Amino acid sequence: MAPCYALLLLLGQVPATDAALAAAAAVEPARLVRAITALQSVPGQSRVTGTPGAEAGREVVRAALAELGLTPERMPFAAHNKFARPGAEATRGVNLRVRLGPEGPGRVYVAHLDTKAAEDAAHAAEVGWRWDEDPAPGADDDGSGAAALLELARRLAPLAPCLARPVDLVWSDAEELAQVAPDGFMNAYGGEALAEMVPTEAALAVDMLLRARPYGYVLRLYTDGRWASDLLMQDILLAGAAVAPEVLLDPRVEPAFTWSDHGAFWAQGVGGVLLIEDDFHHPRYHREADAFDPADPYYDVGQVTAATRLLVAAAVLGAGVNPGCGAAAPPR
Repeated sequence: MAPCYALLLLLGQVPATDAALAAAAAVEPARLVRAITALQSVPGQSRVTGTPGAEAGREVVRAALAELGLTPERMPFAAHNKFARPGAEATRGVNLRVRLGPEGPGRVYVAHLDTKAAEDAAHAAEVGWRWDEDPAPGADDDGSGAAALLELARRLAPLAPCLARPVDLVWSDAEELAQVAPDGFMNAYGGEALAEMVPTEAALAVDMLLRARPYGYVLRLYTDGRWASDLLMQDILLAGAAVAPEVLLDPRVEPAFTWSDHGAFWAQGVGGVLLIEDDFHHPRYHREADAFDPADPYYDVGQVTAATRLLVAAAVLGAGVNPGCGAAAPPR
């Protein structure tokens, strides 16, 4: 979709258009870098569910939200830790949720905070990674998505009184502990708890945004083909064409691709989309090497910045803005 055509379509959504474009333009790359750096630098350089670093990661999010006058709701749940010894008690996970806008069902934007540096217990033993002691910084997976949601919160907070429909921002836990259930969906992780607790029209999982291709920025959109899923995807495509035309968006209808928080919503019969980088099975994926350094060309701040801009625009367009509400107030 050409950017000029996208702008024509946006004009049909006034007054949300001006607010969406202004909020997207105000995204700050430096804030994204600071958030990713803070998340990967928690004690132990690990946010594995059930470790002190996991709570420290939540504190990074809580402190950033407090600067906006927002207090996240803590949503605890129990999950099976596939890295723990057999017979160990369930691991306690905690989702953090912020509601912006009115009450009622709306869209959920979710990024997982937890990390890992091995695929499963057997692989952890093979590479010598101990889940409760060793680093798993998770800069790309999914510090990048968590940082994008923090910037989304910053740009949406001033608009919250004007939003026509609610927006939930969630930093989920235990996504990396997910296991395939008999029905083909994932279980025992934060997305499942979230999908069961929060009335939702559709959910967008934001999972890994830092790894660009040599030829440019590429992000995939996975949908299950449901009406609500496709509506959400169309808002993302429209927003991307309007505010981040440098990003190639690759939409894919793959109902079997349930490996992130969006899959929990699909299992509940709720629409959902996964937004993820094209090169997500790179050599640092689920390894201790998944760390970010601005001087390291392996990761690209430009891609996560562009992705955040399209997220912001899509969120405002999806929620809508009440006419005459003063939604053009400058972002914080």
